[in-house]
Amino acid sequence: MRRLILSVLLLGVGWIVLFRPIQAQSAGSVADLWIDFSLGPPLVDLFNEAARPDDIARIENISQIRMLENVTTGRRLVVFKSVEEAAEFLPRYADEIDIVGYNLENGLPNPAEEQADPVASVQRMRELVDQYDLELMMGPDRQFALEYGAQMAPFVDLMVLQVQRAQTEPQTVIDFVVPMVQQLRAANPDIEISMQIRTEGDVTDLIGLTDMLKGELDGLSILTSLETTATATELLTTLRPPASDELTEEEVAQLAAERQALEAEGLAAAAGENGIVIQPIPSADSDAGSPADNAAQTSMENSAETEPTSTSDADILPGSGNASWILAIVGVLILAAAAAAFLALRTDTPTRPKGRI
Repeated sequence: MRRLILSVLLLGVGWIVLFRPIQAQSAGSVADLWIDFSLGPPLVDLFNEAARPDDIARIENISQIRMLENVTTGRRLVVFKSVEEAAEFLPRYADEIDIVGYNLENGLPNPAEEQADPVASVQRMRELVDQYDLELMMGPDRQFALEYGAQMAPFVDLMVLQVQRAQTEPQTVIDFVVPMVQQLRAANPDIEISMQIRTEGDVTDLIGLTDMLKGELDGLSILTSLETTATATELLTTLRPPASDELTEEEVAQLAAERQALEAEGLAAAAGENGIVIQPIPSADSDAGSPADNAAQTSMENSAETEPTSTSDADILPGSGNASWILAIVGVLILAAAAAAFLALRTDTPTRPKGRI
């Protein structure tokens, strides 16, 4: 019995050690940012192939709405220049989109009355969007962002900071974005913020600029044009490279399920005084057990011999942060169960009379 309890203790320790490398990718990676991608006809297929479910397919005006019918992944966004325009078209098209974009800027084509009171205009748009249970993305120009950004932030879900005109001047962009992000998050802790660049210049420079500010942002908005389709293609495929041998979220979940099955097998209950009898872990020489079981056991044995001192990129499985916490808790529960069984065994073991050998 004591050997069985000891094997469970080793299983619990091995379980925790085994899952330590399984963690989410760093939040500081440029690739972790969602992408808000301005679509043109040549770019729809590219977006469908490259985009993640949290990426955004954006059309710049309602006349392009039919383009969204061909979008097969991600979220759908339509940009409106006025509250009146949105009120006219949302009754017909709300079911086809996920996000309403409000591009409030100084000058035409935005209505003068909305420019005169930007905060009140955003409130009106918020009330309209709520009628259709959609999200609201705000894209003010630099002047409106500086003057009214913090006041508008509580009424929007996503805010786009336009830096495309200064994207070749990194320090200018940093001086604008960093304090602006701090103000917006102070006004609305739940807001998601992106920085907008356009597909002009060198892709390496564009990614380098984004990398400087990745810790401040939730997303990257990309403004494209027909003339810069080649640059847009290079930028998106660099940020969202073609699928490789990296494990998908579904594969990570399957791996977690297999390891949970291993834990259940190792702790299968049998008849016993305490209601818990731990079955021994199958040995490496045993023919029984699935390949996943044997692989997991081998990993636990290796972990028991040497404690990993660092986690390489090859050890990181994307999208598995929550699973690793859950599985670590399972390991703790294994240890607790074994400790309880051990204490019960000590209680039930007759004590020897004093002085007796």
